[in-house]
Amino acid sequence: MTEKLKAFICDFLCIDAAVLTDKTDFRTDLNLDSLTLIGLVVAIENEFDIEINEEDMKELTTIGELIAYADKFYSNK
Repeated sequence: MTEKLKAFICDFLCIDAAVLTDKTDFRTDLNLDSLTLIGLVVAIENEFDIEINEEDMKELTTIGELIAYADKFYSNK
């Protein structure tokens, strides 16, 4: 799941995978604005069939946090 999600994020944002680490911050490292971040989350929800509620979305600031959230979602499914 980790590599698939990272690859999806790279494709969506048109960035090199070498840029992403678990500590990569969406806002400060990738300079994503709110609309781009929401678009990314919606695309991830659709592609990976997961649900990320609005409150949780606010807490997910790094790639690692998003991956952990997705892993937890699948383990509870």
